[in-house]
Amino acid sequence: MGTLYFTRHGQTVWNVENKICGATDIALTNLGHTQAIELGRRLAAEKLPVDEILYGSFGFFA
Repeated sequence: MGTLYFTRHGQTVWNVENKICGATDIALTNLGHTQAIELGRRLAAEKLPVDEILYGSFGFFA
């Protein structure tokens, strides 16, 4: 049996503006970019076994 990890995107402009999100792609803030980079570093540092990365982008909603 494998392990499944969940993560969310970093902070977006609409998060800051308290707008409802989820129906379109919104740009990350500077903090959001920093959060995404930090997540990548943590995943690499912890050497988690990752076989696949699944993600949703504009036009694909899970």
